[in-house]
Amino acid sequence: MSDSSSAGTIGRSRPDPCSPPWFTRPRGLLAVVLDDSDEARRAVTALRRAGFGAQAVKVYAGKQIIDDYRRYIEQRGVVRRMVRALMVDEESINLYLAYARDGCSAVWIRVPDHDAANRAVRHLAGCHSLHFRYFGHRRERAIILRRPTS
Repeated sequence: MSDSSSAGTIGRSRPDPCSPPWFTRPRGLLAVVLDDSDEARRAVTALRRAGFGAQAVKVYAGKQIIDDYRRYIEQRGVVRRMVRALMVDEESINLYLAYARDGCSAVWIRVPDHDAANRAVRHLAGCHSLHFRYFGHRRERAIILRRPTS
């Protein structure tokens, strides 16, 4: 999806707060996996209507997720692999990549608190969402509506 909201790189010294969790544990984010790019566009429209600004929403098409992850893997050294082993939930990353292989898209929304995350979820009710993961400041919570096929 080539939209200005889809910019984001992996492996920065200062990670984009809406970047997928390859290396850091994000906080204050809601990740939503949707069927495809069309559903992601619908989700962005719904979120903008709900007051989430362009800076708070990032879109990642399935191919972009896979390409970004491949670049991240190619760049990681011994120290990064050790830190990642301690900090990252491999099961969640594998699930996220499986959705990407199925052609799904993801929308990452910056949410300051649980109430904002709930508001985003309510406004996404009309979109065909498959998975929600809330990265709160104290906890993470996932809701899987449909698992990937790959």
